[in-house]
Amino acid sequence: MRILQRFRCFQRACGLGEVPHLSTFSRAAKWFREQGFPVFHAQLLKDLEVRYPQIVLIDSTALRSSLYDSQAKWGVSTRYHWFKGYKLHLCTTAEGIILSHVLTTANRNDAAVAPELLVSLKQWDIEFVLGDAAYDSEKVRQTAEQSGILFISPINRRNSEERKDAYGRVLPVFLKTRFGQWLFGLRREIERVFNELKSDGLEQPRWYGFHRYVLHVLCCILMHNFEFLL
Repeated sequence: MRILQRFRCFQRACGLGEVPHLSTFSRAAKWFREQGFPVFHAQLLKDLEVRYPQIVLIDSTALRSSLYDSQAKWGVSTRYHWFKGYKLHLCTTAEGIILSHVLTTANRNDAAVAPELLVSLKQWDIEFVLGDAAYDSEKVRQTAEQSGILFISPINRRNSEERKDAYGRVLPVFLKTRFGQWLFGLRREIERVFNELKSDGLEQPRWYGFHRYVLHVLCCILMHNFEFLL
């Protein structure tokens, strides 16, 4: 609103005779979060001809927010150690197209959020989902199997002493094969996606408010996928 009030030329470029009330922007933001984004996102994936993403990558990244953000939580990340904010969980294709997302507070565990992401992938005929050791969970693998997906993640060191099942015995051997190394090497792509999103302004350490951050994240996801059309 301040930008529209300050720069009248921008207001006219938006086709606005007068600056709308703040409540109007709030209603528009709510509509976009709940109804607009799902439609735009689905149409964009259709335009990108995302039909058979046989290999999908899953991971999360830390998003810091203001220390005064009452809705944010404290969490731990490899880069920031302890931080206050949120986490963006993504599923992408091996080419970097974002298929689904979940934004949570920073204290949510990756493995606890993964089932929600995996359920959203049922519309595609996916063979493999690749995650890091944080996703080494029986519940995650069972959710993937229900959708006909083979979930592959390294054995978490915290669980290594307890692992006597077939998965725990076979996976370390598989990851040492040439195919296993190639397959798991594809995970570098989702790390590149997070780097691109952050370089384009995904993370806003001075912001506060979960819904505000959600709206910003949704716009970043749409713009990221839209670049594949160019």
